[in-house]
Amino acid sequence: MTKKLITLALCTTIYIILSMMIQAISFGPIQFRLGEMLMVLPFINKRYSISLILGCLIVNLFSTIGFVDVIFGTSSTVLMCWAITKTNNIWVIPIITGILTGVMIGLELHFILGFPLLASMLTVGAGEVIVVTLGVFIFEIIRKKNNYFYNLLKDSV
Repeated sequence: MTKKLITLALCTTIYIILSMMIQAISFGPIQFRLGEMLMVLPFINKRYSISLILGCLIVNLFSTIGFVDVIFGTSSTVLMCWAITKTNNIWVIPIITGILTGVMIGLELHFILGFPLLASMLTVGAGEVIVVTLGVFIFEIIRKKNNYFYNLLKDSV
């Protein structure tokens, strides 16, 4: 149990560090939140959802939009994690996350900050697709080159 909690806490920490290290592009209408590369983890084991949801919530506490982003952003991550656990194709993950993030955060940016709706949805969604696709590539390389590490990720939580 302790090993599993440490693994989940480490995953949460990595999400926060990746997202905050280039904070300037982690929020707003054009965003490349590097922590989102980890969205592949719920595909490997659904328990990683907890880490990603908590990491997103903590990162969104630093959003320029404020508490609204904690609610919308975290809700978006909850939906993405749920949808990812329902798919059996790792390459669908960027599409799932791009659509859900694009719609939810695009709506948030439109109603809270007055940004153009369609443009916000497209730019946020595109950024999500790019970052998550990078994450899928990395995890596929890990799986093919070092199946031991991949299985360790799968069985650690």
